[in-house]
Amino acid sequence: MILRVLPGESDSVRELLHGLDDPPAFYTHFISAGKALTFPNLDGPDTVAGNAEADTVVIQSGGKMWCGYERFVELVRRIAASVEDALFYIGDDEDYIDEFQIRSHCLHYARVHQGYWWPLDDFLRSRAPTGGGK
Repeated sequence: MILRVLPGESDSVRELLHGLDDPPAFYTHFISAGKALTFPNLDGPDTVAGNAEADTVVIQSGGKMWCGYERFVELVRRIAASVEDALFYIGDDEDYIDEFQIRSHCLHYARVHQGYWWPLDDFLRSRAPTGGGK
């Protein structure tokens, strides 16, 4: 996920991320404007998605939540006060999909699927508007 930091909030976000017990466990990084948007990858080469247009928080989840999932949700809740509105989903490799919606500096978090593994791409397609109506 790429979350754009609000103007004037960069120092707060840097301080929050710097204060983590074990920053690599969260796979959450601050990227300054103009720097490469890099997603670290333990299983191969890192992924670069261009350059950051503004100060940015990059979160690479990918099933590597060694920090504990509840702690991760709390981190996103704390970051929400300092980033633009956003909507993203995180899917577990076994049985759930969670929705993270940042709106007006607050995190709205909900489990939107549970019970069996559903590929996140398929889940997102199922929620897409059909465009019907003539």
